Amino acid sequence: MVLLIAIPLALIYLMVNRQEPRQRTDSAVATLRERYARGEIDDEEFETLRAKLSRRSDTDVN
Repeated sequence: MVLLIAIPLALIYLMVNRQEPRQRTDSAVATLRERYARGEIDDEEFETLRAKLSRRSDTDVN
């Protein structure tokens, strides 16, 4: 009986947990865009950091 409850809960947890890296990257990119819009960073720094975040996102997914 416990397994009938535990297995679906574990599957749901794993599915939700799998989506986190992308959400973190999206949040980081949003923060980066805000800093760029406020003028805290220049074009070159923005592009460099955005590329790093993009590569990190690609690595986390694979």
